[in-house]
Amino acid sequence: MRKLLAVFLIMTMMVSLFGCAGKESGADEAEEPLSIEVYAMDTYMTLSAYGENAEKALAESKAEIERIDKLFSTGDEKSEISLLNKTKKAEVSEETCELI
Repeated sequence: MRKLLAVFLIMTMMVSLFGCAGKESGADEAEEPLSIEVYAMDTYMTLSAYGENAEKALAESKAEIERIDKLFSTGDEKSEISLLNKTKKAEVSEETCELI
C-alpha cells in the first residue's frame, strides 16, 4: 500500500514540478495547462500539467495509472486482484503482494 501511495505522490509532484518549471523559465503566467481525461480505478480523472514537458508528463502519468489499474482492478477479470478473488489462489506480482 505504501508503494502505491508513493507512486501517486510522485505523479502528483511530477505534474506540480513541471508546472513550476514553466513559470520559473519565464513562461507567461496565463499559460493554459494541457489536460487529459482518464477513466481508471472506477473513476474519472482529469490530469493537468504546464510547461514544455507537460505532454510527456501527462502521457507517463496516464500510463502509470492504467498500469496500476490493470493490476488492482476488481472490475477487470484479467487483473491480479480479480483472479485472486475468483480462484482464491493465484501468483501475483511483488507489487500486488505488498498491497495485500
